[in-house]
Amino acid sequence: MLKQPLKNHVAVLLDVSGSMSQLLPQVKKIFDNQIEFLRKTSVLNEQETRVSVYAFSNNVECLIFDVDVARPMEIRQLKAMSSTSMLDAIGQSLEDFKLLPEKYGDHAFIVYVLSDGEENTSRNFNAQTMKKLLSQLPENYSVCAFAPTVNAVTLLKAY
Repeated sequence: MLKQPLKNHVAVLLDVSGSMSQLLPQVKKIFDNQIEFLRKTSVLNEQETRVSVYAFSNNVECLIFDVDVARPMEIRQLKAMSSTSMLDAIGQSLEDFKLLPEKYGDHAFIVYVLSDGEENTSRNFNAQTMKKLLSQLPENYSVCAFAPTVNAVTLLKAY
């Protein structure tokens, strides 16, 4: 009998707000490196890994949803725009994950946030609702962040 492989669902959230304008080339490079790492790890561990990508500034846009990491995946030129709806991006990705079936196999859900942590325009989630949402996540969910400075790490830890 065949065993179901572990299924990883990974969301990568890219901050494309104005405060990230100087960092966007690095964000693209980190994204590319992370996707390559996920590809190699998926094959090495005989796991299925599916990726979703969101870009956020004053709005949240899903660029790729639940695509096999083995497929070619490229983020074209990232363009910095105004404000930051980071909490909305995290919340939307978690809500989207809830739509994916978990009936068979062992599923893991991971959200990676690439941001400087400067939240200022989320309309659907705030610090209080985000803390509540994060505290209610099942054990197979993780949220982590890549941050460029110590200040950004402090801001992100606050959520």
